[in-house]
Amino acid sequence: MRRLAVLSLHSSPLLQPGSGDAGGMNVYVRELVASLAQAGVQSTVYVRRWRDDLPPVVNVEPGFRVVHVPAGPSSLTKEQLLSTVDEFTDFVIDDLRSDGDVDALHANYWLSGIAAHRIKHTLDLPLVSVFHTLARVKADTGDDEPQRRIDAEAEVIRCSDVIIANSRAEADQLEHYYHAEPSRGEVVPQGVDHARGRPPCSHGVQSRRTVKSRSAWARTAGVHDSTAASTLTTLTRRLRAGIIVAPG
Repeated sequence: MRRLAVLSLHSSPLLQPGSGDAGGMNVYVRELVASLAQAGVQSTVYVRRWRDDLPPVVNVEPGFRVVHVPAGPSSLTKEQLLSTVDEFTDFVIDDLRSDGDVDALHANYWLSGIAAHRIKHTLDLPLVSVFHTLARVKADTGDDEPQRRIDAEAEVIRCSDVIIANSRAEADQLEHYYHAEPSRGEVVPQGVDHARGRPPCSHGVQSRRTVKSRSAWARTAGVHDSTAASTLTTLTRRLRAGIIVAPG
């Protein structure tokens, strides 16, 4: 696999963690795509334009670029973004048609999942989904989400060719709450960027400062090179095996 379209509708890998809705997911996307680029996989991240003065395309590094998609007013809140999904999807389809083929779609979060589901069927591409959070799991803790989100997650899970879980516990939740097929699931644990955070050594005042300098989200949601390697291996193996047709 050498080209990947990454959908991250509501959270840009260019944003500083802690600003607006930026947090664990945008760190995950940034570090994953950067590591995949270093491994030779060209990746384009599609993000909804959240500010009117953003350039259409940002070339982050060789093999890693971000496309700012004009979809709805830039001032919308996260809760209002469902209304932009169709416009976002149309843009990505047109861009992929004009820019050439990609090997797979990688959707992050349920909003991107809705877009990727339609793109998958329109362009006949395999879909890899990672959800980061799940509505039915949140509801169990008293944090209810709209039924539209629950229905969308269930539909995307049924249609994804590969579903990535960040832990065995998340994989169990996908199977329990959404009846995800284990044969299409892959557990790819998140990692830690050891250049920014690591366990303190016995004399390590500096190490403790390093760890404290990052938020818990940024610390736990970073993607180590081995995580990117595992993701790449998973995607390549699945594609070569021809597991590219799922119901939905």
